[in-house]
Amino acid sequence: MDRRYLAQRLMNEGRFSREEMGELLRKRSFEAVEEAAASPDCADEHPVITAVRQAAGGNFLLEAASYSEYMELFMGFLMDFLKAPAVVDLEAVPKHEQSDVFNAVSQRMSGDLSIVSGILAEDAQFLELASRYSMEKVSGPEDDLTVDSLEEFLNVVNGVFSRQMAEKGEEIDLEVPRRGRLMTPEGNQQLILRVYVDFGVFYVVLSSDEFL
Repeated sequence: MDRRYLAQRLMNEGRFSREEMGELLRKRSFEAVEEAAASPDCADEHPVITAVRQAAGGNFLLEAASYSEYMELFMGFLMDFLKAPAVVDLEAVPKHEQSDVFNAVSQRMSGDLSIVSGILAEDAQFLELASRYSMEKVSGPEDDLTVDSLEEFLNVVNGVFSRQMAEKGEEIDLEVPRRGRLMTPEGNQQLILRVYVDFGVFYVVLSSDEFL
């Protein structure tokens, strides 16, 4: 199993609660994760896929495969390019749980597969995501550098995802990313996932049409 996803596997197995895992990520205390992983049981080779399918439950029967594959790729990019150890929650976020106005970027992929991916985050997490990707200091959540950085991050992830799908015979075109602020995303076949990172929490939204 890819070691990047070790924390996700242990969370899937119930070794750590979401609160405990959030604290471990915040403190970057990975010794506990490594110690728990020393058990001889058989490891799930794709714990992110397992987590997303559990979050989706019995919904999104047609979309579950693409949503889970996309999130495995997204989480890998998050850890590699933003140097953010991360896990995705095993429970989907109800559509109307959010009470705050979030900063958001999204991009639609259309063609043989129609999927919109997006990032929702409060100011501090939005700025940190952008700063880590751009490797520059950003000044505000609506600053062009901030938003451009996260649009580019999505574009890179989605570009790789589209190539993976092309290898399976599904052609996908990337549309122009969108930006904005919103309280509640409203997309069809929508799955909202809570992602825990070392600097807090943000959300990934997946849907079959534009929610922003």
